[in-house]
Amino acid sequence: MKQSYPKKFLFTQLSAPIVGAAGLFFLLSLTKQYFPALLDLKSGSLFFKVALLITLFVFGLVGSLYVWGRILTSLGILTEEEAKGYPYSKPWEK
Repeated sequence: MKQSYPKKFLFTQLSAPIVGAAGLFFLLSLTKQYFPALLDLKSGSLFFKVALLITLFVFGLVGSLYVWGRILTSLGILTEEEAKGYPYSKPWEK
């Protein structure tokens, strides 16, 4: 017998990758607009630029998911307990 979960959990889990990808594209567009030399891998230190881009990628992804979790909490979609560890927590399993 399949157990039914509240629709809010389906929404929050499906929205996480969309928001994460949107945050990364937004950060990439800001980087391209304000720091175009950073994306030019032909000149300068390649190791430094790749390390900086990886760092931006990680912080952009984690940051956008953190902000989305706070937004879901402030809108009342998730409680503080449910939002801990968002999007990796699975409060519907408790």
